[in-house]
Amino acid sequence: VADGCGTVSGENPCLNGGDCSLSNTLYAGYSCQCNGGFSGPMCKISACSKNPCQNGGSCTAKPSSPGFECACVAPYTGAICQESICSLQQPCKNGGSCAVASGTPGYQCTCANNGYTGPTCEASACDVNPCANGAQCNPSAAYPGYTCTCPVGFSGPTCSASACDANPCKNGATCTPDGTALGYSCACVGGYSGSTCTASACDALPCLNGGTCIVDSSNDGFTCNCQPGYSGATCSQSACGPNPCQNGGSCQPDNSADGYTCTCEEGYFGVNCMASNCDMQPCQNGGSCEPDGSADGFTCTCKVGFFGVHCTASACTSHPCKYGGSCQPDGSDDGYTCSCLTGFFGNQCQLRSCVGSNPCQNGGLCFQQGISQACICNNGFTGSNCQVSS
Repeated sequence: VADGCGTVSGENPCLNGGDCSLSNTLYAGYSCQCNGGFSGPMCKISACSKNPCQNGGSCTAKPSSPGFECACVAPYTGAICQESICSLQQPCKNGGSCAVASGTPGYQCTCANNGYTGPTCEASACDVNPCANGAQCNPSAAYPGYTCTCPVGFSGPTCSASACDANPCKNGATCTPDGTALGYSCACVGGYSGSTCTASACDALPCLNGGTCIVDSSNDGFTCNCQPGYSGATCSQSACGPNPCQNGGSCQPDNSADGYTCTCEEGYFGVNCMASNCDMQPCQNGGSCEPDGSADGFTCTCKVGFFGVHCTASACTSHPCKYGGSCQPDGSDDGYTCSCLTGFFGNQCQLRSCVGSNPCQNGGLCFQQGISQACICNNGFTGSNCQVSS
C-alpha cells in the first residue's frame, strides 16, 4: 500500500539521505528533513550548486554548516578559497597591485607609476639618499626617479645649492642658509656687523690725528694705532696738549722720547723753550732783558742814564764831574747829575766857591776865576756883581 513517504517498493522521496515524515497538511502528504549540505522540498538542491568555492576550488556538500567544504587550489586558502598571499600579507607596497602567481613566492607585484620598483615595490631612487642637507626624498615616476623637498635656505635638484655658495658673508663670518629674504644669515666675527658683515666700527673713522683703525673683538670693536706723539683709545691725546712749549713756542708731536718737539720763538731755546740768553742776566744796572732774534739773542732795555748792549755805559763814563764830584746817571738832558764836594758847584762841579766875602748881590753866586772872583746872577739881574736890575 503506498503512502506519502513511499510505496511498497520502499522508495524514499527525500533525496540525498533526507528523512521523510508523513504530513496531513501538505499536498504531497510528506515533508523532508534534509541532511546538511542539501535543501529543497525533496533535498535535491546541493550547497555546492552555486559554486561557492572561488578561484577553481572544488566543492563537496557536507552535513556540517555551512553545508559544503572547499578543496582550494594552491596558493588560495580560506573557507571559499577567497584568500591568497596577496590579501593576507599584502606584499606589494607603495600602491603596487598584487596578482597570485604560480611558484614561489606565490604572487607578482605590478608597481604603481610612482617611482617605486622591485619585487615588492619597496625600492626607489631615494634608497641611496640623493637629497642633501637633510632634504626629504620623494620617489617619482619622472627621471631621475625622485624629487627632493628642500629645507629652508637650500635649493636645486638635490638641495645641494644655497645662497651661501656665493660666499656672501665677508670678513671671516659664518654663513647659514635660512628662510629670510636673502636666503641666508651671517654670524659676524668681532668688530663686524651688517647683513653681510661688511660694516665695522672703523667705518666711522674713530681714530684721530692720522691714527690707523684696526677692527677687532674688543668692546669698542676696534683698536687705533696712533701716529707718533699721539695716544688714547682714539689717538685724541697729544703730547702737545697742554702745550709743553713755553714762551710762545709751537709744539709738534713726533716719535721722540718726549713725544714732541718744540719750535722756539727767537731768543728761546731748550726742550721746552724755557731757556734764553737772558738767563745769564746780561743787562746791567737794572736793565731789563728781552730774548729776541738778534745776534746776541737778547735786547736790553736800560734804566734811565744807561745805554749800550749790556747797559754798562752811561754819561758818567767820561767822568764829567770835576774836582772829585760824584756822577749819577739820570734822565736829565745831560744824562747825569753831579754831586759836588764842598766848595764846588755847577753842573759838572767845575766852579769853585769864593773864599771870603761874597761880592755878588741879589742872590748871585760867587765863584773863583783864577785869583779873581766872578758872579753868576739870578734872572733879572746883571752887572759884574749882579747889582743892576734888568
